[in-house]
Amino acid sequence: MDQFFGNEQGRSQCLRQMGVHYTVPGQCYVVNISKNGVDHWQVVASSRIKASGGQWLMDGKEIKSDDGEPPFVMRTWRPHPVKANKATSPSRAALPILSEIERLTMHVAAQVDSRLASAGILFLPKDMTFATDPSQAADGSATSGSSADAFVKRLYEVMSTAIANRDDASALVPIVVTADGETLDKVQHMTFWSNLDEQAIALRDEAIRRLALSMDMPPEVLTGQGDTNHWAAWQIDESAIKSHTEPLLNQIASDIAEGYLRPLLIEGGMDPEDAAAYGIGVDTSEMRLRPNRSKEAMELWDRGELSTEAMLRETGFNEDDVPDDQERKEWLLRKIASGSASPEQVQAALTELGVILRIEAATVQDQQ
Repeated sequence: MDQFFGNEQGRSQCLRQMGVHYTVPGQCYVVNISKNGVDHWQVVASSRIKASGGQWLMDGKEIKSDDGEPPFVMRTWRPHPVKANKATSPSRAALPILSEIERLTMHVAAQVDSRLASAGILFLPKDMTFATDPSQAADGSATSGSSADAFVKRLYEVMSTAIANRDDASALVPIVVTADGETLDKVQHMTFWSNLDEQAIALRDEAIRRLALSMDMPPEVLTGQGDTNHWAAWQIDESAIKSHTEPLLNQIASDIAEGYLRPLLIEGGMDPEDAAAYGIGVDTSEMRLRPNRSKEAMELWDRGELSTEAMLRETGFNEDDVPDDQERKEWLLRKIASGSASPEQVQAALTELGVILRIEAATVQDQQ
């Protein structure tokens, strides 16, 4: 097993990639080829690899080692409950929800990109007068700046200047429009968006919540822990490991044992029945986030109700951090020397520490 993906980091990446494939398409291929005497492992999507004419092709090219040996190709998959040779995954049931999320996201993006959807059309009557700068006509004469076109041009210039330069005074100076009351009532603003635009984000959030409920993990893993405290967060993480991580890891480990470990044992001369007894175990202890029990561990250890090993584990230390006999002796001596012990104990502790205090007892004659 030490040869599988080369080292511990390689196996960690293998598990991560296989977990993604098992969750989305439901299957993948593990491929190993030798180049210059070095094994090269990779996890390949099922859409990139296929068998053709007794050869394995990846992205249309033959998979082969430079030493002439055939490549190692292993298909692993999460079996369908009805057709065991077919792959299934939690994402299959969520395809309609994912399609809805994609379309809502595209709709929101279209709102941002479309000028019509974001600005609309402003209808202005021709008889309105706008305080704009005079412009030059085609013959060079000055024309009145009272047209609606001139107002739109002026409005665009003011807005562009204000966006480009936040310190420009045009951002704070209003544009003057004079018109009769009846004319002002004729100004109209036409928009192209619908009621869906206001609900698109809320609908997308609801679709994400439905997606979280459809996956085989606690919904809070996808939607966030929200207002839960650290105790509830620990329970969520613990639940995610039990309901999602461990079953998935057990499935992957079983597939690797079936397709890689046992065939190698049989190839090495082991009896198939004996090889069937070997498997790959899963240990998730280092993944679990336990609640802080260091205070309780210290109290129980101090009362003699908890072992030193358990106390170290709960406080985040290991056995290498335990003091040796000399360090423990010095600690005890220092504690006696600085505590409320008898004078003889204090003197003995100070002597062991190399501190000599000469105290001469006063006689009755000296006191007189």
